[in-house]
Amino acid sequence: MLTGVQTAESFLAWREGDGKKPQLAKSIPTPITIELQKGPPELGIEIEGGLNRGTAEIYIKELKPEGAGRENGLLKPGFEIVEVDGITLRGTKKREAFQILNNAYRSDRPTIKMTVIPV
Repeated sequence: MLTGVQTAESFLAWREGDGKKPQLAKSIPTPITIELQKGPPELGIEIEGGLNRGTAEIYIKELKPEGAGRENGLLKPGFEIVEVDGITLRGTKKREAFQILNNAYRSDRPTIKMTVIPV
């Protein structure tokens, strides 16, 4: 993402061969994959977002104290949940995302694989 005239100009100058690297306004967040161990009676992740809320992304709103999401220690409120056990959450409604998360937690597998984008 380029912002500001100076940044765009530095990018164009670099592209034209002046040898200086462009100054980017922000680093691009890198998705990470986390495996959550099942154990507590519930996943304990409250979500927000979704197509019916005006965004294609699903975010962690809260981690409940008794849930597997908090026990893991790697998830934080504000993280975007991109994928759960190979199923994308982008472009879903909040209820659909909730069902995907619940189905994954209720499956016979001992872990849930989640791809998230930290904030």
